[in-house]
Amino acid sequence: DTEVILAGYTRWGNDVFARLNGMFALAIWDTVTKRLVVARDSVGIKPLYYFWDTTQFIFSSELRTLQSQVQGTLNQEALHMYLTLLYVPGPNTLLKNIYKLEPSTYAVVSSGTLEIHTYVPVITTIDVSHDAASVRGTISHAVKSQLVSDRPVGVFLSGGFDSSIVLHHVMEHRGKAETFTTGFELPSDAHEEIEKFNSDLLLARKTAQFYGTTHHEQLISLEMVRSTFEDVLGAIDEPIANSALLPTYHLSQFAREHVVVALDGSGGDELFGGYNWYKINRMAEYFKSAPSLVQRAVVPFHPIFKKMIKNDAAYYLSFMGQEPAVLQSLLLHEDAFEETATYIRNRFYRDTDTMTLTEKMMYIDEMMWLVDESLMRSDKMSMAHGLEIRVPLLDTTVVTMARHIPAAEKVSFLKSKRSLRSAYRGFLPDYLYTQPKRGWFPPGAKWGAGR
Repeated sequence: DTEVILAGYTRWGNDVFARLNGMFALAIWDTVTKRLVVARDSVGIKPLYYFWDTTQFIFSSELRTLQSQVQGTLNQEALHMYLTLLYVPGPNTLLKNIYKLEPSTYAVVSSGTLEIHTYVPVITTIDVSHDAASVRGTISHAVKSQLVSDRPVGVFLSGGFDSSIVLHHVMEHRGKAETFTTGFELPSDAHEEIEKFNSDLLLARKTAQFYGTTHHEQLISLEMVRSTFEDVLGAIDEPIANSALLPTYHLSQFAREHVVVALDGSGGDELFGGYNWYKINRMAEYFKSAPSLVQRAVVPFHPIFKKMIKNDAAYYLSFMGQEPAVLQSLLLHEDAFEETATYIRNRFYRDTDTMTLTEKMMYIDEMMWLVDESLMRSDKMSMAHGLEIRVPLLDTTVVTMARHIPAAEKVSFLKSKRSLRSAYRGFLPDYLYTQPKRGWFPPGAKWGAGR
């Protein structure tokens, strides 16, 4: 891959990055022009941090490396955004003068100057008709291309729709697979809630049996979490307040005992409309189109209707941010919420005026939450064990196809992932179609109560 990138750079220069399909954070020193070029993949699967103060440029895949090289001071605005969102959205970090290079971006350092450029991926072979056969064919090709490896490849199987699709195509191309899933040990007085916290484990087991995979299961105990808690915090590098860090860390450690590469279903929710709040937004679109008299009559009955009338960053944060009152209790003022709303408004809302509520929310989730929370969390937890996570649903061809599917075809106020579910009807086990959307979180309260 390194030789291919260098050959491409020799031929196309900086235009090569738009031609690459895959995950990368890379740097090229041009010995002819005496320029340094650093670039990040179009989706933001791999992280890239840099420090710049007009006198020196330092870059790394880890924030702590830069922190050890420069005297970092706290970025107060980024801290406020962290407390609001529970992660730090790019290009910010918690340290001043240290930034994340954003997806679809490359930077050129030369003669004491820093220039940052964006690029648009070049896709020459893509079927944007998004009928059922095209959706399956595009995803199948992406999975096939990401199975290429001279080392063992496994699949993270959550039991959900997206990872099952990935497994379906792995079996299509290889006829066999090693699958990995994790669950949680519960205190003896909480056994009646085993299914609540281990529903993914049980469903993944059923799906693994359906496909006949070599299946590996792990149960995470409170003792395991206690013994590795500081390691998890060290590995995440920049804070992300999501308890899914813990199972991701242990699942990666467990899988690394068997394979070096694992495929997972990240990106399916953001691209194809899988989150429940997208359904609420579709309902909001119907509500906003109702006569004003009806709107005024309905609003007093529930605060959600008042929020639905808005199409603003504060509306987005009503789903994805902490309540202003909570932030005020922490910081003794409400600026954190408004600062974060202003950031989102300036970064995203100027380019999304023609989008519906649902399209706008999906776009912001894809550009911000997916990159700086979900993918960052997955990359840091897996790389702590030298495990490479590949995400075929974020293959450039799949992303391009998904963006051509109208939001109304992805989500209604009753159903999510409509186009994806329709494409795989009859190809995946029927029981997957009756499963509710669930989060992945450890039983922290039960563990605490048990001690």
